[in-house]
Amino acid sequence: MAEVMRDHAFYLRSGGGLTISGGEPFMQPDVVAQLLKRSKQAALHTAVESSLHVPWRSISCALPWLDLMLADLKHVDAARFKQWTQGSLARVLDNFRRLAASNTHVIVRVPLIPDFNADRDSVRAIIDFVANETNASDIHFLPYHTLGIHKYALLDRPYTAARTPLDDPELLAFAQEYACRQGLTALLRG
Repeated sequence: MAEVMRDHAFYLRSGGGLTISGGEPFMQPDVVAQLLKRSKQAALHTAVESSLHVPWRSISCALPWLDLMLADLKHVDAARFKQWTQGSLARVLDNFRRLAASNTHVIVRVPLIPDFNADRDSVRAIIDFVANETNASDIHFLPYHTLGIHKYALLDRPYTAARTPLDDPELLAFAQEYACRQGLTALLRG
C-alpha cells in the first residue's frame, strides 16, 4: 500500500486509481481484496483486469471495494475456448452473469486473434453474449499483436501463435458497427 500511495497526488489530479492486473490477480483473492479495501479507504478508484477463469468466491470477496472490472472474453464457443486455452468457458460465462447480477461495472475486453476468434461469426456471438447476458455497456476490441514473440524466445519456448499482427480493418469496422447496433459502446485498440 505504501507503494500505491506514493502516487496518491497523481491519482487525485488525474481521476485515476489502482488497477490490479497480472497474470490472474484473483489467483490471490485475499491479497486482492485487502489491497482493494485499503485503496477504497484511501479514496482511490479501484479496478481489476481478469480473465474471470477463477472460482466465483475468488471474485466475490473483492466486490465490495471494486469500482471497475476489466474482463477478458476470448470466445463463446466452448470447444474453441477449450482447444486454445485448456480452460472452462462455462466458468467464465457464469462469472460474467454473476457480475451482472451484482451490478458490478464491467468493461469487456476482446482480444481478436487470427484463426481463433477474428472472424465475423465469432465476433457476432461474443457481442450478442455481452449485449444480452451481461450488464456491460462498453466493449473493447484488442487486435492481436506480436509483442510476445521475443519474450517466448527469451524463455526458450515455442511461439505457436500467428507471427503477424491482425490487420483487418473490415473486421474491426464490423465489430464496432455491430456492437453499436446491439447497444454497446465499442472501442478499437483500447
